[in-house]
Amino acid sequence: MRRKHRASKRYWKLLAVACAAAAYDDRAKSQRGLLIAKDDGVLAFFDNVLPNDSMCARDQVARRFRRYLADAGIRTLAAATYPQQGPDDGRSLAIVLDATESDEQEVSRVWERMLADLAVENERAEGSPPSDG
Repeated sequence: MRRKHRASKRYWKLLAVACAAAAYDDRAKSQRGLLIAKDDGVLAFFDNVLPNDSMCARDQVARRFRRYLADAGIRTLAAATYPQQGPDDGRSLAIVLDATESDEQEVSRVWERMLADLAVENERAEGSPPSDG
């Protein structure tokens, strides 16, 4: 169930940074997943994989994922990466979503659908015929 939250954009941004930091701290155990911010009644998707070790690629994937989420009716409240400097700059991404625990499977399905679409596009770009999958 989606609802309007009254917290400020700054609040959601700070929550996104906190979720990205938590994901970074746990990066050895989990590449990606969902965090539940119970006090706020929202989910945060996190990803600790920096595509091709590129922040540019990370930004492109994050923007695309937010578009896929919007198409599924899931609003993005904020996004952030952590750490914000140093050799691991941007390693962990968190996207705070206007979604509840009951939306976990849908968020995961959206991520998988986006990855599948990216794989097909990459195959086409490389000149390979798409797999029948």
